[in-house]
Amino acid sequence: QRTVRLNRGKSVQIDDALKLTKAESVEQHLMTCYPAEVAKPGELVIHFAPEGAKAMDFVVRYNPAQFDVSVEKIKLENMEDKGVKRNWGDNIQRINMKAKQPKTSDKYSFKISLK
Repeated sequence: QRTVRLNRGKSVQIDDALKLTKAESVEQHLMTCYPAEVAKPGELVIHFAPEGAKAMDFVVRYNPAQFDVSVEKIKLENMEDKGVKRNWGDNIQRINMKAKQPKTSDKYSFKISLK
């Protein structure tokens, strides 16, 4: 169950409550067309720089005791990727948030705000 709360002018809070029958692996994914990097454990930075607008950094805060986080560039090589490339460019990145100790019942929180 996911709850999303907008704190106007401040942040977006995402809270997930999981109840699973089996928890071999739990992984959350975020996608972005802007460069992303793990600044430090618990903070992922997305460098938002739209063409013709002011560049800003967004921070996704998470519990580093719960997740190993990595960022990978998605290769857009297939015919069906043409629409993605045309609309979003060739810089699609997948943020992988893998639970360190998957549990059948757990809660995860993410907070997104300007840096």
